Amino acid sequence: MVLALVPLQTIIASATEGELFHFVCHATDNHLGQEEHMLRNGRLSLRFQSGEICLDVKESVDKYCFAYEKKNSMDITDILEKCSLMGTASYTSSPSCSKEMGDWTDFQ
Repeated sequence: MVLALVPLQTIIASATEGELFHFVCHATDNHLGQEEHMLRNGRLSLRFQSGEICLDVKESVDKYCFAYEKKNSMDITDILEKCSLMGTASYTSSPSCSKEMGDWTDFQ
């Protein structure tokens, strides 16, 4: 039975306390739990059978959150590089643009 769904991108922080796994997520997301009382102010605590299982869960969540953030930052870097290349190509291919804009050495 699934009581709550918490997408990785909504998790802000997580911590363990013995058998308890706590995490904080953006409270504005209304699709996180089937029941409104599951998430209070964006916080949720889960109890596991042992502290070892709890630590394993935290490590897995942290690993996947890190991978998600890394993928997003790589995607952003790729988009910025493509924009930079497109801007350079259009700037160098237009003679009127280079006359109007002047030389980049003016800004150094």
